[in-house]
Parts: sequence; C-alpha cells; structure tokens
Amino acid sequence: MVLYHADVIFRGGFIGVDVFFVISGFVIGRLILDELLTTDRLSFRAFYTRRFRRLLPALALMLVVVVLLSPLLAPLAAGSSTNGTAAASALFSANFYLYFDNLGGYFATAATLNPLLHTWSLAVEEQFYLLFPAALVLAWRHLGRRRAGRDAITTIRVLIAVLAIGSLALCLALSFGVIFPLRGLALAYYSPFTRAWEFCAGLALVVLPARFTLKRRVSRGIFGAIGYLGIVASALLLSDATRFPGYAAILPVVATAVAIHASIRIPRVGAPMIWLGDNSYGWYLWHWPLIVFAAAFWPLSGAVPLVIAAFAALIPAVMSRQLLEQRAIPRIDRRFTVVLTFACIALPFVAILASRPVTSQVADTSAVEELHKGKEGNLGGICGSGIPLGSSLPSACIINPDSPYTIALVGDSNAAQYATAVAGL
Repeated sequence: MVLYHADVIFRGGFIGVDVFFVISGFVIGRLILDELLTTDRLSFRAFYTRRFRRLLPALALMLVVVVLLSPLLAPLAAGSSTNGTAAASALFSANFYLYFDNLGGYFATAATLNPLLHTWSLAVEEQFYLLFPAALVLAWRHLGRRRAGRDAITTIRVLIAVLAIGSLALCLALSFGVIFPLRGLALAYYSPFTRAWEFCAGLALVVLPARFTLKRRVSRGIFGAIGYLGIVASALLLSDATRFPGYAAILPVVATAVAIHASIRIPRVGAPMIWLGDNSYGWYLWHWPLIVFAAAFWPLSGAVPLVIAAFAALIPAVMSRQLLEQRAIPRIDRRFTVVLTFACIALPFVAILASRPVTSQVADTSAVEELHKGKEGNLGGICGSGIPLGSSLPSACIINPDSPYTIALVGDSNAAQYATAVAGL
C-alpha cells in the first residue's frame, strides 16, 4: 500500500486495504471468541477501552498536525475537503464523507490531492468494531443457546456465511451498476456493508472446523506460498483502471485468508517484521499526508520525493507510538478513557477552527482566481504575450486604474500563472 501510494512497483497496491480488513477480522474475531469460550461473556467496556486507547490518540495527533499544515503544504485543489475529512475522521465516518464529497471516487485526481483520503479505511474498521462484536455476542447467547460451545459456534458460522454472501452480493451489484448505476462503484468501494465480507473472511478462519487445520509443515508451506503469491499477484496485476472492488477483490481476500490459515501455527517471525508490525498503524496514518505534501512541493520530480516521504513517515509513526501508546496512554486510568476518547474527538475540531483563517484566505484567493477567469479569461494568457514595457496595454491587463499605486507583474510564463491570483489580491 505504501509503495503504491509512492507510485512505485505495485500498480494495484490499493489491495493492501483488503488484506488489512481480512487480518482485522481474524484478529478481532479470535480475541472475542477466545473470551466467549473462556468466560461465556464479552466485556464490551474492556474491548472498546483497548480499541480506543490503541487507535484514537495516534489518529487525533495525525489529524491535528495535518489540518494545521495543509493550508501551507497541501495542494490548493484540496480546499476545504481536508478539514471536512478531518472532522468526519474524528467522528468515524470519513468513508461516507468522501463518498458524498468527491463524485469521482477513490481513484479520481481530486480525491488523491486530499491528504486525509486514506482515513476512509480506518472509518470502515471502526464501524466494524462497533457492529460485529454485538452481532457475535447475540449469536453466542441468544441464537446458539450454548451447549459446550458447539451450538453457538455453529450459529456463528451460519451468521458469518450469511453476512459474507449478502455483503459480497451487494458489492458486486454496486460495482457493476445493477443498482445505483451512476455512483454504485464508489459506494461499493467506501461502504462498510460492501466490505463486511472481507472481515467475514478473517472471522471464518477463527471458527473453521478442526479437520481443516493444516497440521503438516509442508502443507502449511505450500498454502502459505500460494497465499502470498496471490497477494503479490493482485498488487502487480490490478491497477486504477480495474473495476474495484467487484470480482477483482476476491483474489486478494482469498489469498490473504489462505496465507493467514497457513501461518496460524507458525509463531516465529523476524525481529524487523515484528518492529514493522508494531509501527504499521502509525506508518499508515502518516505516510499518505507526507506523500501528498511532497507531491505538491516537488510536482515534477517523479517518484523519488514520494518514496522519501513514505519512509520518512516512519519517524512520526515511531515517535507517536513511543510517546503516546507506550508512555502517556498506559498511565491513564481506565476510568479516564472516556475523557481521553472525547478529547481525541474534540482536538481535530479545535485544529480546524484554528486553521480556518488561513484556509479561508487560500479559498478566497482561489475563488477570486476563478472569478477573473470567468469574467476576463486567463489574465496570464491575455497579458503574457511579450508586450514591451512602455507600450499600451490591453484594458484587461490594468486591474485597478484608479489606484494611487502601480504594481506591475513582470516575468515569463512562470510569473503569468500567478496573474489572476495577484490581481485578486
């Protein structure tokens, strides 16, 4: 995913989100079912305390920093979408905001200029955390009528299968225009209802019957290789032109499920991978804003600044984990988690208010530029024609003839591109 955003190697690296959803479904499903099997209950308070303390502080920090820096570093075309996305992200609904804000969908140029575009997947994950635990507990207690866990597990398997089939059917119907033909594909991409089947693929591994367990090392190696090859093939073969999610999403989802299933009994992993996994959440948070800022600052420099920005994002990722998750957050008593949660929601809105004067000035400049283009055409095009100093200028080139001051813009085409904005100011 990071290399895809940096515009190198993987044309279809966006499938990293699908891989992430499957892993998330597996990890959360195993935590919940282990607790249900052990205690016959699930402590929602403890569950959401862990999730909020893990996710929200790092997200809030990233949102505050990006909101304050965006008026100076983000592309002008991002406009108010950055602040809108930040507000929606703080309220766990960035996916819905981006769907309604950008008519072109995830792969549209306007969307890729938004330094908070990537928060849509975090919103889907948060919505999964809000809905799935309750559904699993309901199936465990009230539908399964637990008898040594067997009836409940069977009920949960049926529930997962029904949800997965329904979600995939909805995903395909929207992707291929059977319903909502104009914007169905974008809705299929952003909606948690069309992504639920990917979480279900991970959940299904948790309740898989024991007879399907891969017990031999050779079998695990073969299936693991197949799974990882499927993921890599998806990232190489798919592209922005692919109708996605659609049928194309099935390959990375199934490949991820196969890779996880083959790796369940393999506890050893290298220290660098453990370190990267520990910091992967922060890396995901920070890599995209820095890539967008780098692309705006060095627009004609190719992928090199983007790759540098992507790996530089590991610095704030590691710092936020060490300062927040490992030092500050553990010292906060569980009773204050509610206060922490509301603070993490409120701080991005405070940053939005603080950045509004600069954001409004940038927006006003852009609006004036568009106004001049509409009334008089592009001033750079009209006046940037090599007129010698002292010659009579077209009237369109004299913006305010009654002013006691004379301000002249002199230069080549690089100066002319600023003509309308300078005229407005």
